[in-house]
Amino acid sequence: MSVAKRVAEEMDVELGREVGYSIRFEDMTEPGKTFLKYMTDGVLLREAMNDPDLQRYSTIILDEAHERTLATDILMGIVKNLAKRRADLKIIVMSATLDTLKFQKYFGLHSDSQAPLFKIPGRTHPVEVFYTQEPEPDYVEAAIQLVKAGIKDLVRFDYVDTPAPETLMRALELLNYLAALDDDGNLTALGTLMAEFPLDPQLSKMLIVSPEFNCSNEILTITAMLSVPNVWLRPNNQRKEADAAKALFTVPDGDHLTLLNVYNNYIQNQYDKSWTWTNYLSTRALAQAENVREQLKRTMDRFEIELISICDEKKRHLAIRQVLCCGFFMQAAHREGETGNYLTVKDNQVTLLANAPFYYDVESFPDGETKRALQRVVNKLAGKQRGSKVPRGITDNGPSN
Repeated sequence: MSVAKRVAEEMDVELGREVGYSIRFEDMTEPGKTFLKYMTDGVLLREAMNDPDLQRYSTIILDEAHERTLATDILMGIVKNLAKRRADLKIIVMSATLDTLKFQKYFGLHSDSQAPLFKIPGRTHPVEVFYTQEPEPDYVEAAIQLVKAGIKDLVRFDYVDTPAPETLMRALELLNYLAALDDDGNLTALGTLMAEFPLDPQLSKMLIVSPEFNCSNEILTITAMLSVPNVWLRPNNQRKEADAAKALFTVPDGDHLTLLNVYNNYIQNQYDKSWTWTNYLSTRALAQAENVREQLKRTMDRFEIELISICDEKKRHLAIRQVLCCGFFMQAAHREGETGNYLTVKDNQVTLLANAPFYYDVESFPDGETKRALQRVVNKLAGKQRGSKVPRGITDNGPSN
C-alpha cells in the first residue's frame, strides 16, 4: 500500500486510478484505468484460481522474491507454466539476495536453458537471519487454492523448493476432514464454495455451515474480528485500566463470544472514536472488521447463504460454539486420566488450560469437570505465588481479570 502511494505521488496521479493496489479485503484499483497494480502474493494467487492464464496482465513482477512463503513458491510454479503458454507475457523476478543460478535454471523454458539475468549494482547492508520455530502455517489455505487453480498433483507440483511431503499431506488431510476434498483428492462442491472466500478454510467452512445452526449473523461478525489485527490496546503505563476495561466485555463462554460482544458494542455506540479510546480498543482494527464483515457479507449474498440469528442468548451461544467446532475440530482435546493434562483428539498432543483462569471467572462455570480442572489450575498458580505477589486476575474465589 505504501509503495503504491509513493509511486502514485511520484507519477503525479491519483492513487486507485492509474496506480493502485489490491490486498486481502481491500481493492484500490479502477477497471480500465489502472495500468500499474501492486498486490500481495495471496491476491495474485486467488486471481489465478479464476483466471489461470492471467489474461489481464502483460507483465508480472515478483519483487522481494527472497521473502519466501508457500504462496510465493506456488505462484512461481504457476507463472513458470504460464510462460510456456503465453509467449507475450513478460516475467521479472527481483531480489537482492536470491540464489540467482537456481532461479535461472528454474525459469528456463527448456531443460538445457536458463532465464536471462540482469545485475544492477547497489549498496549492500548487513543482514540478520532469523528462523521460525514452527513450519509455515499457510499450507492448508495454499493447498485449497492450488486445487481450485486446477493443479491436480500437489505432491509432484513443480515447486522451487519442494515442501516436506508429510506437511503437505497433513494439509490435504485437513481439507478432506473439512469435506473440501473427496477421498480421491478432488475438490468438492463445498470446497469450491469455500475457495470463494479469502479466508482460511476453517473459517470458510464456519461461514457456510452457520445457517444450519441459525447463527450466521454472529459467525460472520466473529470471522471478521478474527481477520483483523488485535482489537485490544494495553499501554505500558495503563495496563491496570486496560485490563479492567477488557473485563467489562468478557463473556465467560469464550474468547470468540467476547469478540462478538466488543463488535456489537462498537456498532451500538455508532463507531464513536472516544468510546473506543475510553475502552482501550483499537478504532482502526474495529473499522477494518466492519469493512471485512461487509465484504464477506457480499460474498455470502452472492451465494445465497442466509443471515439469521437466534433470539435466546443461551441457545445462541451454544449454536456459535457448535459452529466453531465444525471448523476447528482439530483443536478439540480431552482430559488424560488424573494427570490434569489435556490431549488433542487427533494427534494426542499435550495442551494446557493455564491461561483460561486469567480470562474467565471460574465461579461462572456450571459444576462439572471443566470447572474443577480450571479451579485446580487457579489453586496451583496461587500456590506457586504464595509469599510473593499473586498474579493479577487470580483471587481466592477465582480470576477477577
